[in-house]
Amino acid sequence: MEHYSLKEIAAENGIYYDQGILKLEDELKIPISKFSYGDIVSIDATVKNETGLFGQCYVGVKFYKDGKRFRNKDGLLDEYSGICQFYGRGYREYLYHFVIPDGVDAVEAFISCENGGKLFIKRLEVSTHPFVPNSPQSGIKCVAHLGMTGYAPRNTMAGFYLAKRGGYRECVTNTNFTKDGYLVALHNNTIDETSNGRGLIQEMTLQEARQYDFGGYVSDVYKGSELPLLSDVVKFMAKSGMRPVLRLSSDFLWRKQALFS
Repeated sequence: MEHYSLKEIAAENGIYYDQGILKLEDELKIPISKFSYGDIVSIDATVKNETGLFGQCYVGVKFYKDGKRFRNKDGLLDEYSGICQFYGRGYREYLYHFVIPDGVDAVEAFISCENGGKLFIKRLEVSTHPFVPNSPQSGIKCVAHLGMTGYAPRNTMAGFYLAKRGGYRECVTNTNFTKDGYLVALHNNTIDETSNGRGLIQEMTLQEARQYDFGGYVSDVYKGSELPLLSDVVKFMAKSGMRPVLRLSSDFLWRKQALFS
């Protein structure tokens, strides 16, 4: 495990540091010096908004190969991710895990704040296991995103199962619908990015969508994963003690209105 000294990072970048916490109001890039394929970059942060306006902070990791942004075997760019934003005054706790993909030769943690947002970084480390402060006394609510992104295909039963194994109390899944009216767990309006097929999910029946593989793009281990029904996802989470957090696709509402009106 490689644990980064926030005090040293603050000194090198001229950033305020006090009692183990790094305070950031602008932008910070931190090169990750030691890592291996499959390692996890963990960033533990608190976001504060004092202005009452739309405070926005970005927490993420960028991957590189041969000096260029990394693209996976499908040609997809692994963007840094993890955006935390909210209206009103107050605090929010965030804990991010980023899994380092195969073929990467440089890694950079990226943190920035806009519009009055402030970030308090409490921990930055690289390890083979995620840092999950999940005790009732920790005061931090850990939420898995789309199942266990980075370990398993997004929005698949395998991903949700691993989120439960990881000890997460809540899990985000996206909601979409098929041509014949089934609610499914799918992030995008198309199946292009997370399957070996192409097309709008709203223009396919469930049977048509399930002829495609929704797991092989991550690993052969997950080859053959099918698009799950939202009802099956919610039932699994209920039995597992996880709280589902449902998110609609960008144009879910107006497409659904047009289709079923």
